[in-house]
Amino acid sequence: QGSIVLLGAACTRTQLLTAMPRLSFEVSWATPPEAAEGAVSARVAPHNRLTSIIGKRFDAMSAGEVTPLMKNISDSTEWLETSEETDPARALSWWCDDFRPQTLGLAHLFVWLALQLVGIALQMGMLQEIQQHLAEFETAVDANCRPGHSGPGGLCLGPSWSIFSQVVTFQPSPGADDGSGFDFVVPTSQKLEQFELRSEPPTFLLSIEQLPPSKDVLWKVQLSPLHPSGWPRGPDPVTGWGTQHQVIVDRSSVGSWSGEVSLLSQTSETTRLRLSVVDTRIGHLQDIHSQKQCSFEKSWSKFSEQHSGEHHRALAYTQLGIQCVLVVSLLLVGVLLCRLYSNSASGNLLRRMIALKFCVCDVFQQIFIVLYIYGWYARNGLRCQMCLFHPTHCESQDPLHWSNFLLCLVTALSSASNQLLIKAKTGKRDDDDDPCGDWIFLILFRFALFSVSVLPFSMAVYLSPFWFHFEHVVVMLFTAAVPLVVGWLTVCCGWTLVVFKDEWEL
Repeated sequence: QGSIVLLGAACTRTQLLTAMPRLSFEVSWATPPEAAEGAVSARVAPHNRLTSIIGKRFDAMSAGEVTPLMKNISDSTEWLETSEETDPARALSWWCDDFRPQTLGLAHLFVWLALQLVGIALQMGMLQEIQQHLAEFETAVDANCRPGHSGPGGLCLGPSWSIFSQVVTFQPSPGADDGSGFDFVVPTSQKLEQFELRSEPPTFLLSIEQLPPSKDVLWKVQLSPLHPSGWPRGPDPVTGWGTQHQVIVDRSSVGSWSGEVSLLSQTSETTRLRLSVVDTRIGHLQDIHSQKQCSFEKSWSKFSEQHSGEHHRALAYTQLGIQCVLVVSLLLVGVLLCRLYSNSASGNLLRRMIALKFCVCDVFQQIFIVLYIYGWYARNGLRCQMCLFHPTHCESQDPLHWSNFLLCLVTALSSASNQLLIKAKTGKRDDDDDPCGDWIFLILFRFALFSVSVLPFSMAVYLSPFWFHFEHVVVMLFTAAVPLVVGWLTVCCGWTLVVFKDEWEL
């Protein structure tokens, strides 16, 4: 005998559908199969009618609940788009009564959309460059910084380097603690074994490591090529205290070298020093040394920091930031394109989109562009670090080449598009005793607004001589100083216009 057990009382469609999988069918094997199937069908038919009735009631309830919700959303959207309280042009004109909100038409919309689409394309190009640079850096790190390829000072030593190492031992100095009364001790010296330098010009890392348990001592190292005439004499002596690493570049001839290590301080115990000379086998050393922007020593040290280096972190953060800015920009542009496609009025929406994009995209995009240029083109940045392994990166590169310059220009224009939100009032200056002063004030107000809009760029240009190698430093500093000062004065002191607006009759 078949029976259907329905679990729970389904008040809504969701509860009913949740209970449906838990239906159990019990059919007695004593009943013939045909009879059992008929009994089940007879009992399932009323169940289907019950499900249909509950579903219709649920749809009616959902329609009744969703309709007010959609209406609230529609009313909120309309308020955000049309209310004077949310109009950024009203906020700007409140700061200065000589301006009023400007009505934006289709021409403004087309120009702004075209500017944004060009900017999005340039951002995608910069993002692709960043990804390529980071991939090349990862390949170089894997090839030169694998386990077992670490040299003195933690520097990465790949297949392009050779190392000579020797441990020298100094016995306790006479008169240090033996009570013999010596006032002066002649420094002791240890001769170094012969080693080979093949780099042209000779470029090597000199590393002195003080081995435990000896204390730090003062030492001097003199290295020179083995030449029959005794000339050239080699680089100047290197003096240091304790453990020290230094890159030495000399114009002497390549070949066999030697030297000696001298102990300049007294010690009461045996002192052991490990001297290491790491020679490079890089074939384009001349290209590296000819770079005014790059330092071989600092670039090598920065590369050995691997992923913890400041330049690599700058590019990694820029990659993530540009991706976020791209997503938001595409959403904002998509909203305006949908409005344009529906043939609806879009002037009010465009004013709010301009202000919203400036706050959530344009300012941060300026910062990310500056981070990218700093991380790749700065002194001893990732470009200089990759120059150690790829001669193509040793070629002179302008940080503001055509694609970067276009991206900076489009970003600055997009940031300054808030100038479209306001326009000067007509008719007020006709009755004024000083119309020339009014025009000057209007120009200064717009220039202050522009200076605030491009403040990250102007700060970067002003600080660029500290990051890059430039020839016309004075001109660049003066060009960036004016918008930088005006922008910061507006940001820091603009609140005084709000507080004392009525007293100053602005």
